[in-house]
Amino acid sequence: MAELELSKKKQVGKHTKIKRETPQQIRRKWAKKCHTHWSHIVRDRDNYKCVWCGRRSKTVQAHHIVAQSRCNTMACYDPKNGMTLCFNCHIHQLKADPDTYIDMRDMWLRARGLNYQDMNVLFKSRTKVTLDDLKLLCGDLERQSKGCTWDEANNVALD
Repeated sequence: MAELELSKKKQVGKHTKIKRETPQQIRRKWAKKCHTHWSHIVRDRDNYKCVWCGRRSKTVQAHHIVAQSRCNTMACYDPKNGMTLCFNCHIHQLKADPDTYIDMRDMWLRARGLNYQDMNVLFKSRTKVTLDDLKLLCGDLERQSKGCTWDEANNVALD
């Protein structure tokens, strides 16, 4: 596994060239895995239903409540920092009507005993996250996401 992680083999004629991945590429790969699992957990928790308009679909998107650019790495993948929005609400409504989004977001958080200002302060704290920390987090998220289910035949989340 470590060999696969550190290199990519490429056949060039009779010879095999090994291209080593940089530490940044390896870190990005693990962050992408974490994001995939986090998104699955958030969408499953919200029953694949947009928390803004109520639309239910497998194609809903996981939205970071505190923006990824404002979070430390570990907070980006905390399921508390996510809500499910349909494509229209996530891409169009959020930009067109930010005040309504903020009201909806704050109501949604209050119903869960959370507060945006507290989350913002907590998630902003900068802590150095090692690659091993990221791998452990990814493993935890993967275990959580294995409990998530979707009924393909009926296009609905299973309870």
